[in-house]
Amino acid sequence: GKTIEQHRRSMGDVVKSKIHVEKWCIEAHTHCTIQNVEAEVFEQLIVANAASVVPAWDDVDIESTPVVVASIKGTDKLANIFGATKIKGGTRMGSWSANKADLIYMPESKELRVWWTMR
Repeated sequence: GKTIEQHRRSMGDVVKSKIHVEKWCIEAHTHCTIQNVEAEVFEQLIVANAASVVPAWDDVDIESTPVVVASIKGTDKLANIFGATKIKGGTRMGSWSANKADLIYMPESKELRVWWTMR
């Protein structure tokens, strides 16, 4: 399998592909879906950097919990998950970074939906 760093890079590539900078602004395509996210990757990258996780990760049964929602607050925490260069966009007119995100994880299908804001 992939290392955590390889997972971080591939997830970051999906996020980066949705950040489109125009001359003075950033387009609002700030959501994506990432497939094949193992529970261990979710725990090590997302839970470790989350401001909150519902239900609490310690109470999650991968076999029976349909959805887990993690809230991430702060550019530094998002950089820890996806990589610093993957959550930024800019031109000489200005630059933006992701600053908050809600991640919706479905353990059974291993699907991760990411919604974020740019600042």
